[in-house]
Amino acid sequence: MRRYLLFLFLCCVGFPVILHSQNAEIRVLYKESIRFNEFYKLGLDAGPYIGFGSNDWMRYGIRGSLERKLSDRCAVDLGFMYNHVDMDESVRHEYRPHQSLHVRLSLLQAMVIKQRLRLEERLFKVKGDSETDFSTRLRYRVSARSGFNGKPVQPKAMYYALSAEWNMNVIKKSETDARIERGRYGVGLGYQFNTRWETNLNWFYQAVYKTEVKSRTSLNIFEFSLRHTLWNKS
Repeated sequence: MRRYLLFLFLCCVGFPVILHSQNAEIRVLYKESIRFNEFYKLGLDAGPYIGFGSNDWMRYGIRGSLERKLSDRCAVDLGFMYNHVDMDESVRHEYRPHQSLHVRLSLLQAMVIKQRLRLEERLFKVKGDSETDFSTRLRYRVSARSGFNGKPVQPKAMYYALSAEWNMNVIKKSETDARIERGRYGVGLGYQFNTRWETNLNWFYQAVYKTEVKSRTSLNIFEFSLRHTLWNKS
């Protein structure tokens, strides 16, 4: 219970930092994982993405993916995400199918390292505009998490999480887009209540790379999420 209260305290401390940041986004997400059997799992997440400071946007996203386990280490998935973006007094719709390869490794029996390679096809439609923009990007992410007690993540214990992700435009939406789009680096804290419920708070530093017409920018992302896992053993 003390560790859970510590986690809530850190959440409260983080809010003033978010509100005074000149370039930030806060995400509040609910994540559901439904395991049908040993091989198939459905993942769902949804929530708002709110820009703060100089970022005048409100985005609502919902995503789903069906994962197929190939072995104890490898899995693949097919998924789709829809984003409704209200930005600069205009509304944009994004339709984003994706395909992923997951590789899972254990380190010293206490840390799980996950790698994900994802290909995304992105279609953009601005409300009131007849044209549709299209781009394709490749995303590589590596992440790890472990308990503070030197053991794997387990119920009624806090854990820490680390991640890094890089995005590359395979087919660019416009000629001014960079080939290497961005890098995102994260650190977080989480608490697992039991085998079904857990919550975590992550901070991501995102660097958007420079092009000939756009200077390099950065973004602080604060993500609070609640995750539930539903097991179906029938």
